[in-house]
Amino acid sequence: MKYILCFLIICSGYYTFSYGVSVWVEENNRLAAFGVWLLDAASTLISIMMIVNNG
Repeated sequence: MKYILCFLIICSGYYTFSYGVSVWVEENNRLAAFGVWLLDAASTLISIMMIVNNG
């Protein structure tokens, strides 16, 4: 069950990461793209660490 949850979290993290790329390329807004990537990395890593450590 942990692996399925981690996979779903990674999938949502990938979607958010691709949104950051879209913001960088289409809108040429590097600061917003960096903020999206930072929030994505933090939320993905913290969520996975909580699932793995509490199981």
